[in-house]
Amino acid sequence: MGFSHSPVAKRRLVRSGVAYVTTVGTLGGGLLAAVALNGLVESLIEKPNCHCHLK
Repeated sequence: MGFSHSPVAKRRLVRSGVAYVTTVGTLGGGLLAAVALNGLVESLIEKPNCHCHLK
C-alpha cells in the first residue's frame, strides 16, 4: 500500500503545529495508521462521554 505525495504531506504535518504520530522512514505507515485509528475508536466506544478534548 502506498500513498502518493506522502513525504510532502508528512513534512506539512510536522510544520503545522498540530499534534501528530508518524514514522521515521518510508515503511510501516499504513500499519501505524490502522493501530492509531483502532485505539482511538476503541477509546470512544469504551468511554463515549470522556473526550472533551475532541470537541
